[in-house]
Amino acid sequence: MKQAAQRMLGTVVIRRMLALAFAWLVMTAASLAHAYDPALSQEEIERLERGEVVTHPDTLKQDGRRWIGGVSFAIIDAPPSEVGDVLENVDNYREILPRVRELRWIAISRAGDAIVELEQGTSLAHGRYTIGIRREREPHGAEMVRFWIDGRFRRDIADARGWFRLEPIPGDRTLISYVIMIDLGPGLFKRLFEDKIRNSALRPPLLVRRYFDNRAGR
Repeated sequence: MKQAAQRMLGTVVIRRMLALAFAWLVMTAASLAHAYDPALSQEEIERLERGEVVTHPDTLKQDGRRWIGGVSFAIIDAPPSEVGDVLENVDNYREILPRVRELRWIAISRAGDAIVELEQGTSLAHGRYTIGIRREREPHGAEMVRFWIDGRFRRDIADARGWFRLEPIPGDRTLISYVIMIDLGPGLFKRLFEDKIRNSALRPPLLVRRYFDNRAGR
């Protein structure tokens, strides 16, 4: 009975946070802004509670630029502080980011942001870029981990940015709301792989969930 009540309360909180996460998909990149319909279906909420990942891919056009990405959600059986620790630790990136080919720590900026060089993709299509990463702790146990392309370094895509929003929910769990938008830049070759790149870019919540499941021996 207690578990059923806790799950029901968790579902109410999840419904509210999912709506907020969609409202949060307002990105600042060359004045990029986009508004989602905040409604998620009951089926999607039930899928989250069953351990599945819910994704909403999107393509945006703004000021002559084309952005691909979207938002994805997952529930992790760990509190936000533990999930934030995993996201902040660069050593975990080969497990929680898709198709990492190379990984190199560069520095900590004066603002305290981690600067990391990544190469992701396959032997046929891959890209190298440097990202900044910032962890922010918020009221009521929530956390945010932001990331963006650092334009001071070589990059094979024009731009990318997004965040992991970590929200505590009943049962000592975390609702991950993950947003990413990527500007691949010009080139027919990149456009040919656009769908695969978008689908791969939305995978981190799934990979984070697997990381914690493996750690728990599930």
